[in-house]
Amino acid sequence: MPERAPDSPADRFALAGRGLREQTARGTLINAVFLIGFNALGLLKGFVVAALLSASDYGVWAIIVIGLGTLGWLKQVGIGDKYVQQAEADQELAFQRAFTLELITTAAYGVVVAAVIPVLALVYGEPKLIAPAAFTLLLLPAAILQAAIWVHYRRMAFVRQRALEAIDPIITFAVTVALAVAGAGYWSLVIGAVCGAWAAAAGAVWHSPYPLRLRYDRGTLRSYAGFSWPLLLAGAAGSSPPRDRCSPATTCSASPGWVPSRWRARSSCTPIGSTRSSPPRSTPRSAPCATGAISCSSPSSSPTAWP
Repeated sequence: MPERAPDSPADRFALAGRGLREQTARGTLINAVFLIGFNALGLLKGFVVAALLSASDYGVWAIIVIGLGTLGWLKQVGIGDKYVQQAEADQELAFQRAFTLELITTAAYGVVVAAVIPVLALVYGEPKLIAPAAFTLLLLPAAILQAAIWVHYRRMAFVRQRALEAIDPIITFAVTVALAVAGAGYWSLVIGAVCGAWAAAAGAVWHSPYPLRLRYDRGTLRSYAGFSWPLLLAGAAGSSPPRDRCSPATTCSASPGWVPSRWRARSSCTPIGSTRSSPPRSTPRSAPCATGAISCSSPSSSPTAWP
């Protein structure tokens, strides 16, 4: 059987009769519309949920976000980026090998997070942190399954890619708000995030062009490792939390540090009723920070948020 040639632009991209330049410009507009929608929905959820939950509920969520989210750099190894970059002859096999590596790295990351959870509860003296923090581990298998969206991104099928990604924030918004209204407290944030992630995972698997199978190859591992280690070092170097990024006088919006970059909105902290970029010196360092989209941190911690 003759060896297949690497995929050509005509075979690789979902151009639908358009030129590559036209498809790129179209993708820019599509991405802009979807990202504006994602951020607007997150902002709306922030206002709605902030009116329904207490400061203590946000405190529990913030500890989970900050304590576990700071480990997110361990997950950002660029497997999806490397998969998009490659041009193997057998694209189904290439995806399945990348999917296998994503599963391996995510499983290893999950072990680290699971080990940190009881330590986090011990440090803060809050045993009630263990249950919701452990529940967030269900986000990891959902993240693995959403790797199927990589294929649509690589093909420049922007509408399909963004439509599948939109499932997560929409379901998260609906479930979180419904549970917050029902009085679920911080569990509304935890369960909402998990439901959104699994709904998006189901959509990604259903529309996956390739079956999800495990295909391990040492050569592929070496190739991906050579691509990933600079990203891992960069993530470790940038993992130190900045100080005085948020205060009780700010609204905050962020996304989990370990979730793939295509899911994450930029973190932001905007002073309420002021143009100041930093909190007053008299602000108590132990005060909680109410969130815009989900939660935030004290002035001495990073505003990186869990899902």
